[in-house]
Amino acid sequence: HEEVEGKWDFTGRRNIRSFLETAHQVGLKVLFRIGPWCHGEARNGGHPDWLVQRAKQKGFRLRQNNSQYMSSVERWYKQVS
Repeated sequence: HEEVEGKWDFTGRRNIRSFLETAHQVGLKVLFRIGPWCHGEARNGGHPDWLVQRAKQKGFRLRQNNSQYMSSVERWYKQVS
């Protein structure tokens, strides 16, 4: 949803609201894993390439409780809330 830092895309196949509404209409239950880590189903575990590169350049680890990573997590949570 953020392939370019700061540019969010919730259109088309990335439209979470539309997906959830469609699932509800057809009677499907959804296990909504908002991430930011979604394991092996997506490249980089769902982390955008720019964040993976930034972590390498600045020497911080993803999926750890550090301010560099958690600030990105917070932005993501604000977008999906």
